[in-house]
Amino acid sequence: MSRGLDDQIAPDEASQQVVSISFTFTMRELYRCVLEHTLRQRAIQAMVVVVLALLVMGATSSPSILPTAMGCAGGLVVVVGVLPALGWRRNPALHSEQRYTFRPDGIDAAGANSRTELSWTAFVDLRSTQRAHYLRQAGKRFVVILPRRAFSPQAEQTFLALAGGKVKV
Repeated sequence: MSRGLDDQIAPDEASQQVVSISFTFTMRELYRCVLEHTLRQRAIQAMVVVVLALLVMGATSSPSILPTAMGCAGGLVVVVGVLPALGWRRNPALHSEQRYTFRPDGIDAAGANSRTELSWTAFVDLRSTQRAHYLRQAGKRFVVILPRRAFSPQAEQTFLALAGGKVKV
């Protein structure tokens, strides 16, 4: 049976299917995905607002706040800009091929140094952007980043239907 791009796969039909993807990140792609995910977190958004408010206050009415504001801004730059780059340099597995297989009963993940089976219950939600799908682990700040380019249109529809029956989408 042929499907158009606008056709949806029913969750019960997806529960019978398996989706496999593989990809290798470039440093730039991983950095952009991490930045995109990080900037969507409420704590980081609040930090940005506080830093901007301190900078405005320091520049306009209270110059004594300026050193504190600059320190906060520096901390934000480290969290958002420097840590992802350090992670890339210190973890060669990030530049190797990553493989994921999504099944109704779980997820198989494999990389250069490891292979693991994950339960869907380990994840709380799936957030999607134009760049990637972010499968967020329960109770932790861990996220599986899945570039959309790794999916064929059919595989992406099946993955979304399958994930939609397992986690909050």
